[in-house]
Amino acid sequence: MRLPAQFHLIVLACAALPLVACEHGIDLQGKVSVPTQVQQMFSASHPGELVVTAQIPGQPDITAPSVILCAPAAGERIIDVKVLKLACASEDTALISAWVVPRTANEVSCTVPPPHPRSADAPQSSDAVALARAVVPVSIATMDPSACKDGSISFAVTLAPALGAPARSP
Repeated sequence: MRLPAQFHLIVLACAALPLVACEHGIDLQGKVSVPTQVQQMFSASHPGELVVTAQIPGQPDITAPSVILCAPAAGERIIDVKVLKLACASEDTALISAWVVPRTANEVSCTVPPPHPRSADAPQSSDAVALARAVVPVSIATMDPSACKDGSISFAVTLAPALGAPARSP
């Protein structure tokens, strides 16, 4: 007996449905406050690159796309961060790190965002002239205890000049 083509499509769609439903991730969302004092360290000719990462024990780092700081705003600037990393979450804490490194106008553009993910030339926190850190909980969505869990990390940090950071005049 030959089955109609519609039956095969229904079976195929039903088989693919669990694959779509298995997408789990860790949602990183928060705010980085950049006070005027930090913004004044940068300009179009001497930009800064803001990097935000979350480190969870036993997981690969979650890194948000970089933000380039150029002309200072009139007051405090708030950078919204939102990244979804496909992974299984665990009840733990995350170390949130935000830092800004000086760049040259030849290295980064004030009009074109840097590539994500970054290559080997990604800025390191050891080069930071401003930074912030916070330890926050990883919130787990209620699900089957034996299954991969969704997680979310919420944070708010304020950048401060790094100790010993050289003063930059834009």
